Amino acid sequence: MSAAGLSPFTCPNCGKGYSYKGNLNRHIRVECGKEPQQSCPICFKMFKHKTGDAASSSAPRAPRGSGPFRCLRCFKEYRSKGSLQRHVKIECGKKPGVPCPYCDTMFKHKSSVITHIVRKHPF
Repeated sequence: MSAAGLSPFTCPNCGKGYSYKGNLNRHIRVECGKEPQQSCPICFKMFKHKTGDAASSSAPRAPRGSGPFRCLRCFKEYRSKGSLQRHVKIECGKKPGVPCPYCDTMFKHKSSVITHIVRKHPF
């Protein structure tokens, strides 16, 4: 266990603790002592991991667009109150305002632009 007593898997190189052995192995393979290898296609800041929509989770999730929180203006449904609030504040009834720097496509979120660039404008 690490000093905090919560992380049973500790990196032998830097001492960073992990709850799961797989996360420790990924840390050693990809991160520990290594310079970032991935660059953002928009700002070119360097990261150790690729960005995108590949967030994996073993927990089952409700289908997209379904949930107990519904927008009263456009009737879209969300799984969390925070997602609905973000939708009302940033998206609902508004035109996309974040342009792709490589084509004429517009998006409502910067993260959508990044995903679009990675998929449609690979380097």
